[in-house]
Amino acid sequence: MAILHSQDSAYAQERRKHEALHSEYGAPGRPYVFFEYPTMMYKAGLDDHGKVAVIDKEIAETEVDRAKYERLGYVFGGQAAAITAFEKQRQELAVLAAQRNYEDRNMGDKAKAERDGVESRSSEHLGAIPPAHPKTGRRD
Repeated sequence: MAILHSQDSAYAQERRKHEALHSEYGAPGRPYVFFEYPTMMYKAGLDDHGKVAVIDKEIAETEVDRAKYERLGYVFGGQAAAITAFEKQRQELAVLAAQRNYEDRNMGDKAKAERDGVESRSSEHLGAIPPAHPKTGRRD
C-alpha cells in the first residue's frame, strides 16, 4: 500500500531539500553538481558477426584509471565516440597498409616471401611488418 504525500507537507518539503532533480515531491532543493568520476569508458571492436560494435566497457574511478583504460583502447565520451575512434583507427591502418603495399614494389624476392608469411598469419591491415627477434628470428 503506497502512501501519498502532498507537496505542501512537511515530509515533502524535507525530501525536496535533498533532491537534485524534480521528483514527485516537487522542485529540487539543491543544485545539480557534476562529478567527472566515476565515468564509463567504452571499447569498440568487431563483434562475432564482423560488425563494428562496443565490445567492452569499464568504469574509471579516477584520472589514473582513465589514463590506464585509454592506453588499453577504451574511449571516454560514450558509445558513439568509441565506435568513431575505432573506425578512425581502422582507416589509418588501411592508409598505412596501402602506403606499405605501394613501397613493396621495390622489395626483393626474399623480402616479399617474408612479408607474405607475416601477412598470412594476420587478418588485419598491417601498417608495418614487425621486425624479427635478433636471436630467434621469430616475430611476436
